[in-house]
Amino acid sequence: MPIRYYRHRDDGRRVIFAGVLHVGEETFYRRVDEMLGGCDVVIYEGQQLARRAEVLQQLDEQWRTLLHNENADEAFLASVFLPTPQKFVRDHNLQEQERYFDYSRRNCRNWVSGDGAWKHQAKDGVLSADVWRRIREAVHGLDTALKQEKVIAAREFLQKVNARTASVQDYLAFRGLHENAIEEGVRKHTVVDARDEVTFRVFDEVVRSGNPHRIGIFFGN
Repeated sequence: MPIRYYRHRDDGRRVIFAGVLHVGEETFYRRVDEMLGGCDVVIYEGQQLARRAEVLQQLDEQWRTLLHNENADEAFLASVFLPTPQKFVRDHNLQEQERYFDYSRRNCRNWVSGDGAWKHQAKDGVLSADVWRRIREAVHGLDTALKQEKVIAAREFLQKVNARTASVQDYLAFRGLHENAIEEGVRKHTVVDARDEVTFRVFDEVVRSGNPHRIGIFFGN
């Protein structure tokens, strides 16, 4: 688990940074819970309410269909935004971040959504038409071979999921394929930078208003 520890050289304020996984083993989330339990406040990435199973299944089916779109760029988008298949989650007894952490429970009362305001602006994560336009422009400029390889990897992974032969290593290999190029070439300047700008404002406000001595950050990209 990626963890970083920081300490302000003047006031001694401490920050614990834990990289987020939206889907993982229960032991991972238990360790995060224990590690961040002593923080005065925790800034987290994710939805405040877990999506219903039928909604997740609908999203799964929509992106699977787009993965076979004749338009190569649209198929590539599907390979990038494809949610973790619910069948795969069940077969491997994995947990979803938003189902393990109930942010309304008593011991999460000091957890603050870092990207909640951004998600609200984006209508609960549904990106605006302008953002999708910029994403598609960025995708169009990517190397054709890279896009083809990502689509093929996604299709092969889903075939294994359907056959119940997909391993966690298969999942990580598919997700990690060309990930750096996709992050820098597509997501960073179209989605991530805007989200992070909102999150930094949340961090500043948390520090100003509560003056916490120990801050936990449960976030990723």
